[in-house]
Amino acid sequence: MKNRFNYALAVLLFFSINAKAQQVDFYRAELSHDGIPAKYKDVTGSPYLFENWALGSAKTVDNATKKDIELKYDEIEDILIMKGAENKLMIFPAQVAEFTINDSKTNSTRTFKSGFNATKSTTDQSFFEVIADGKVKLLRKNHKVISESKSYSGAVNRSVSDGVKYYLVTADNTPVAVKLDVKSIGALLPGKETVLAEYVKANKLNIKNHEDAAKLIAYYNTL
Repeated sequence: MKNRFNYALAVLLFFSINAKAQQVDFYRAELSHDGIPAKYKDVTGSPYLFENWALGSAKTVDNATKKDIELKYDEIEDILIMKGAENKLMIFPAQVAEFTINDSKTNSTRTFKSGFNATKSTTDQSFFEVIADGKVKLLRKNHKVISESKSYSGAVNRSVSDGVKYYLVTADNTPVAVKLDVKSIGALLPGKETVLAEYVKANKLNIKNHEDAAKLIAYYNTL
């Protein structure tokens, strides 16, 4: 039985490492002369969080930190890349545990972390944006995919489709999908439903706005 368990664990580890290696190879092998992966050449919409390079920092799982570097976050491949010499795209030599990236539109710094337990649609290497941190975390995940459709002429159009999901993470480190409303959030934080509802009412919060939802979670973390 122990040998079977060790074998199964080895197989899972192999596929996890292999999947990450495929992501790295995708960027090493598929880059065109202008730095855009061939996979995205004829795609409408951007696979990246920000189309242009943005300043940020990154920390790997072995605690190596790089600061003030130019980054792009590929939300389709779910991988972080950085600008190297001659504007070349580079892959980090070790798995990235978290990174920050500057959002010029909102003049803010956004934080992304990995290392959460796997779910049906994510792995422990998937990045989530941290909206509220603490004993309970509110996370956001922008799931991007390339969709195909045919025009009347028969031509295939490829475009980026995306959908945002929110998650709560409690003591077991597993992201659980949640709707941004008091009822859904309260159901995952049993025993505090009334207190949370009163806080929302007293502070006139619109929980469908993730910034107000973050305030609610920050308040819960003080209880």
